[in-house]
Amino acid sequence: MSLKQDYTKESLLYYLEENSDLKGKNGRKRYILDKRNYLMHIMYCKFGMTEYEIASTLKIKRAAVQHSKYHAYYWKDDIDFKLHTERLSSLFPYNPQPPEKKKEKASHKHKLTVLLSEEEHKKLTEFRKTHNETKNDQALRRMIRLY
Repeated sequence: MSLKQDYTKESLLYYLEENSDLKGKNGRKRYILDKRNYLMHIMYCKFGMTEYEIASTLKIKRAAVQHSKYHAYYWKDDIDFKLHTERLSSLFPYNPQPPEKKKEKASHKHKLTVLLSEEEHKKLTEFRKTHNETKNDQALRRMIRLY
């Protein structure tokens, strides 16, 4: 089933302006949260808005956006969610997207403070000069890789 998705970000934001019950902290009414989460998912996935932009638009905390931005995907097969978002899905059709794959963590560097004796410092300096390194930390890294 192909959904016609020819609406704009501006039309969605205008809809939010006209339906102020979807903005702000207005309790935990499921039918309101479902609608807001559906629109939040579209703003994040389709229009690429940041969590901060969405939070500002909806007048909620960014952490609430972070927590709820994929609820439309998780709840897409739930009967109540479908019922609560039926009108919205006809106005703003969108196939909910799965969460992004988490990126691999960058390799972290560990900072160490090492106390060296005078003799150990001289050996490190010799090693550094022999291997054309400019700094002791670079020489230590090379030494660890070599040995």
